[in-house]
Amino acid sequence: MRPMHISVHPATGDPMTGDPMTGDPAIGERSVRIVVTGELDLATLAELRSELDAVLSRRPILIEVDLSAVTFFSCAAAQALRDAQLRAPEALIVVGAGRPIRRLLQIMRLQPLLAPAA
Repeated sequence: MRPMHISVHPATGDPMTGDPMTGDPAIGERSVRIVVTGELDLATLAELRSELDAVLSRRPILIEVDLSAVTFFSCAAAQALRDAQLRAPEALIVVGAGRPIRRLLQIMRLQPLLAPAA
């Protein structure tokens, strides 16, 4: 079992293209990237929800949730992301989701969470 770790910092790129963010600096200041590593399951769900709540309370324009280093992703974790997206419909997007995570989100009809595939 690999413990989960979450880090939060300013988003630095365009989630659609991967290009560095350009344009209005105010958008960069209000953009957040949440990087999750390890396993996202019932044991780590409370920490994920807590971090999402803290970020949502800051009312960012963009919330990128980077799942590229996630080794296990449960249905409960998918629902936590969906719950967060309901609170910020235009802001939250999942990036770096591997094929198994993308497939689970598709099965759960949560494709709107996903950044378009490159």
